[in-house]
Amino acid sequence: MACCPQIRRPEMSQSLGVAPLQALFRFPFEGSGWRNRFLVGSALILASFFIPILPLIPVCGYVLQVMRSVIHGEEPTLPPWDDWGRLGADGLRGAAVGLVFLLPGTVVYLIGLAVYLGCILVVPVLMGATGRSLVLEGSLLTLVAVGTLMFFTCVALLLWLLGAVPLPVAAAHLVARDRVAAAFHVREWWPVVRANKLGLLIDWVIVAGLWTVVYLACAILAYTAILCWLLPFVTAPALFYLALVGAAKFAQSYREGAALAAAEGEV
Repeated sequence: MACCPQIRRPEMSQSLGVAPLQALFRFPFEGSGWRNRFLVGSALILASFFIPILPLIPVCGYVLQVMRSVIHGEEPTLPPWDDWGRLGADGLRGAAVGLVFLLPGTVVYLIGLAVYLGCILVVPVLMGATGRSLVLEGSLLTLVAVGTLMFFTCVALLLWLLGAVPLPVAAAHLVARDRVAAAFHVREWWPVVRANKLGLLIDWVIVAGLWTVVYLACAILAYTAILCWLLPFVTAPALFYLALVGAAKFAQSYREGAALAAAEGEV
């Protein structure tokens, strides 16, 4: 069995300090050629607003490339957009892993949506068949449809959350082993989670906080008549920034957890 990257045992006080976090938040805006590299990623995300999925594949591969460099012990930096074939291949692998982890929630939501649409479409069909207004029946079916959709949506949100929590570690394990199947070998990466659960929890707190800031900023723009046209041009770079920072932070925690687990003889 291939072993996790050989990293020295990290000092947790250092990894959780203020200075490393400041460096982490700044790294997308540092280094040679960072402006053009950041602009390319932002432009691809902006393009995904008009062309679904396809532009996000190289972005996903780029984010995994950032994770790879951090897992191998390098400082987080923006790599050049030069190997599009590798970015596309990595992006497809990352997208496949994400799809599997989020699939249960997606299936549940689609079932609820299908029931909702079915109930809504039944009303006019019944009215046309009977030739009378089915006010009571229509109201009941509408209530059933809305209630069903809300229930399935809540279940889907829970499943999405359960799938999203381990997804960064699974993606990091994919990068570390360079195999898609490694993302689903829970017994291999679970010792990493157990060894650095506090670090991963802090990662999620940081990511959730950044998402909240971005959401509030976008909401303010959306409700501002004069500035609402700026929304896509603000959202795209903000999402790219979040992806970069989140990937680097989770990769750092994975690297630390792998070193701790190896020191304890668990991997």
